[in-house]
Amino acid sequence: MNDYQSLVLQANALHRLWLQDNGLRIIPKFSSERRVPLCRLLRVECFGDIGSVKDGFCTLLKLAEQHIPVTFLDESGKHVRAQMYHPCPQTKPLALWIEHCFCEQACHEEYSNWLNNQHYALLAQLNIRHGSLQTRQQRLQQHLELYLKHHQLDHTFTQLYQQGKGILILVLGEQLMAHGLAAGTSLRNRLFADLEDLMLYWIQGDILQWLQRFANINDALKRDFYSHQHQAISDKLCLVLSQLQEMLEQYALEQLHA
Repeated sequence: MNDYQSLVLQANALHRLWLQDNGLRIIPKFSSERRVPLCRLLRVECFGDIGSVKDGFCTLLKLAEQHIPVTFLDESGKHVRAQMYHPCPQTKPLALWIEHCFCEQACHEEYSNWLNNQHYALLAQLNIRHGSLQTRQQRLQQHLELYLKHHQLDHTFTQLYQQGKGILILVLGEQLMAHGLAAGTSLRNRLFADLEDLMLYWIQGDILQWLQRFANINDALKRDFYSHQHQAISDKLCLVLSQLQEMLEQYALEQLHA
């Protein structure tokens, strides 16, 4: 079990938020008070208008000051309205390695090879193992189109894919910030674009594999998939970022002993 947790808040169901004794106190409108220890809080996602919640925005601002990112979404959860981060992220190893990587040609070539291998490995998991990277990506699109058309799942796939893209944007931003890469910097933006491209292919494959498990897709299954998709994207990104940091550290050690 993960020691950290994401907290989802539905603003229209809350009466008050505040901080006390190193914990976030939550009073819902129709249930008992609860407490979430700040030391276990990884991120907060708030759906709806937080302005209607007593002390709501000020409390979430204080969380962002403590390096706990806060994402504001509309009530449907389909659109990210804004995100709050601390402007000075804590220095982390990956941020230092990435800065070096994009400034040194040899290291950047290692990074490019690593990124291509991530794409190849992703497609291999979908049994697409032959041809250039571009050819394999085209085969994935062709396979998707044929499968979705045959099973009349085009609309369902589009819904789940757009949902996944929204989750990816907020989770990737949070995880890069957690690794010390501040929003708006050129290094962060370059890495964000590379990982977003990789993960969008992964999301397509994940949705396809999920659709293939069921004969009929209903609204209840779609709601269940949201929870799966959020956790799966978060876990995959954690793995990819840890592998990237490991690769860059290994490169640095090899250069040191060369």
